[in-house]
Amino acid sequence: MRAPGEVIGGWTLVEPLGQGGMGTVWLVTRDGAEAALKTIHPHLARHPATRKRFDREVALGRRLDDAGLVRVLDSGEDAGEPWMAMERVEGPTLEDLWETGPLPEAEVRAMLAEVADTLVTLHDHGIVHRDIKPQNLIRDDRAGHRVRIMDLGIAREDDRTALTSTGQFIGSTRYAAPEQFQGSRDLDGRVDVYALGVVLFELLTGTAAYAGLSVPALYLAKHHDPLPAPSSIEAEVSPEMDAVVAWLTAAAPEDRPSARGAAEALRTGRTPDTLPGVAADTAVRLPPSNAPQPPNEAIGRHAQAQAVAQRLVPGALVTLMGTAGAGKTRLAAEVARLARGGWDGGVVWVDCEPATDAVALAERVAATLGSAASASPIAHVGAALLARAPTLLVLDNLEQVPDARDALAAWDRAGHAVLATSRAPTGAQGERLEIVEPLQAPTLGSVEPADVARYPAVQLFLERARRVRPDFVLTESNASAVAEIVRVLDGLPLAIELAASRVAALDAPKLLARIQRSSRILRDRAGTGRHAALDAALEASWELLEPQARAALAWCAVFAGAFDADDADEVWPLFDTFDDAEEPVDLLETLLDQSLLVRTGTEPVRFTLLRSIRAFARERLLDPDAVEGDDGPATGPDVLSALQERLAAHLAVRSGADLAR
Repeated sequence: MRAPGEVIGGWTLVEPLGQGGMGTVWLVTRDGAEAALKTIHPHLARHPATRKRFDREVALGRRLDDAGLVRVLDSGEDAGEPWMAMERVEGPTLEDLWETGPLPEAEVRAMLAEVADTLVTLHDHGIVHRDIKPQNLIRDDRAGHRVRIMDLGIAREDDRTALTSTGQFIGSTRYAAPEQFQGSRDLDGRVDVYALGVVLFELLTGTAAYAGLSVPALYLAKHHDPLPAPSSIEAEVSPEMDAVVAWLTAAAPEDRPSARGAAEALRTGRTPDTLPGVAADTAVRLPPSNAPQPPNEAIGRHAQAQAVAQRLVPGALVTLMGTAGAGKTRLAAEVARLARGGWDGGVVWVDCEPATDAVALAERVAATLGSAASASPIAHVGAALLARAPTLLVLDNLEQVPDARDALAAWDRAGHAVLATSRAPTGAQGERLEIVEPLQAPTLGSVEPADVARYPAVQLFLERARRVRPDFVLTESNASAVAEIVRVLDGLPLAIELAASRVAALDAPKLLARIQRSSRILRDRAGTGRHAALDAALEASWELLEPQARAALAWCAVFAGAFDADDADEVWPLFDTFDDAEEPVDLLETLLDQSLLVRTGTEPVRFTLLRSIRAFARERLLDPDAVEGDDGPATGPDVLSALQERLAAHLAVRSGADLAR
């Protein structure tokens, strides 16, 4: 018998977390990091099939990278006892939650949609789980209540290599699809979809499916007696969920959706019965979309994405507005994914970055729509939209097109909706702005791993870090550094992802020290373009500004903290530098519109810069070639000295603005 204090593979046993017929799961620690270590009894390990399943779970857990799976960090064998160390997940299983009775429909749909998303990852890798059930689904309360799939032990790859001979049942009978009872060697992902449907039924009703039936009776029931409508047991269940349960648990595999279709149905409530003309085959036949496939979950953005998707009604123009690196494109991709099923013409995604005016924008839209070239591109796109089924048009990076409103005004949006991402408003009629804020970061002083892990900025850091270092976990020794990293980076997703990608070579405290010295480390060595480095993203914003606005942004760096329009009036040397100088308040509004300045209050109105933008602005302020005024350089060491003198004189008569040294 193992005992607390023993060491297995460098992991120290702390206490048992659970024990069963196969083995024991221990809470373990190593170098301050906690994990769950699973062993199987030596006599079982000698059984070839048992050992093969254990080894398969290890291999899949180390190979697959998805936030919805419990990752395997380490593995080995000790005294004939195979073991694996996994992420420690703290929270109830869905079985624990279900035992308290029916769960709210909205909560069930959200949780199981996440499970379906993870099944998409498994199925896309050719892996069938084969044992989806509430006991194998755990809500991770340390990672934003994400529901994660456990136990890949009997998962099977799509190479049709069975671990059992034909005729031997694998799985849990209550959740098994009819074809699993036949011992088929050709099971596919639709058995997981069936099991998900049974779990959906049980969570909605608080009732066990097929309770009390023997295996032969189960076989007959699953083939001939569909589950009752959940609303017949729990009156508050919606008709949409009745239909989704029936679809997911259809007896014939060809009548069920794919996991991707199940996720869509759980989120939208749409099934073939509510989508005329859609066939109930192995996938939901959604309208076409060329939107980029999100590489990971939209951490911290779920509620906002759903709210924006609901606003995209025919005729709507919604602009996702935020500073460089705020995650506008990622949020737009999530919105497009959620809204896709509601547009018969599908989603048309257009990258506007190469366009510089409304005509070039129209040419890119026309090309994406598959329309021929025209001498009048704007009018041509308008005609194409009139002839097209209702469509969601996504215009990414629209800040590159200063006169985009001209094209938007010429296009009849009556049957369509437009979703734009931009660092500034388009100014088009009917535009609704949706501000994309940085992700919430821990408050100053947060050092406990469990507390730090609650924040979306940290969750994104962890998700990205584990792509390059699967065993990366929050510990007492690194939690404060991770919290400070995401704080220093203002919660900006781009900066956080670029920073987290460096943990393969740097531990968190060393990474923090390098970030505090220079933003140069915030770059993707394998990437190119504005998303490959934070400086490149900010440089793109800089290029969109007129010379006076560039000077104003650089001059903002002289203020260490918040300042107001009066401070800018007194300190900025506008009329000394530019012949036709704008009013400071106009330049402040320009910087606000370009998402480069943050308004910190309403009464009194004050402004500040995000730290990453302040560092960028200060570099430009120190560069004598950054901005040329009418009467000489508007930036450089001499200009900085003059600004500091002006600010010092101003502070002598008025307090409130701080001098940046």
